Amino acid sequence: MQKTILLLFIGILATTPAAGQDGGAGPDTIVLPEDTRVTLKILEELRSDEAEESQVVPLEVVLDVVAEGRRVAITGAYAEGRVRRVIPAKHFGKGGLLEVEPINMQLIDGQRIRLVGEARKSTGRNRKFLAWAVAIISPGVGAIFAASAGNDSAIPFMLPFAGLGFLVKGKEAVLPPETLITAVVPKDVTVKVEP
Repeated sequence: MQKTILLLFIGILATTPAAGQDGGAGPDTIVLPEDTRVTLKILEELRSDEAEESQVVPLEVVLDVVAEGRRVAITGAYAEGRVRRVIPAKHFGKGGLLEVEPINMQLIDGQRIRLVGEARKSTGRNRKFLAWAVAIISPGVGAIFAASAGNDSAIPFMLPFAGLGFLVKGKEAVLPPETLITAVVPKDVTVKVEP
């Protein structure tokens, strides 16, 4: 009888899951492989006259990121980028420049992982031709004013007009909302996902 009870007890122990192994109810661990591509989007308009270098920019995951047939980051997940380079538009028609690079994203298990990728670049339109045209044509306007005033020397009237070309600014660089940025995962990452 004792042998039967002992064998029955051993059988029950053999079929009972160990502590922490509750028959698959816990999270599974999968690997998000290196070089997995991630598509992100900019949420707010960025302008070269407002952005600052190294400024962190909120981004969003555009498409689910899948590894081993399981979602590890969902559409709408939080991500971040950084303004890598910014040059506001300048006088004499020089356009602005703005570059934003991806830096990280949040996975389904809450961990934030590093991303790498080429910076998304925007260049404002140069207006140098207009600036030169104003600088060249406007002194002629000064000469016409001088002649109409009966002044023999037009040079004092031409010089102030020559500087008008300097006042022409280029266009600012703009990255509108919904602008896409492509990134990759730089190394394998272990992710916990629900079964």
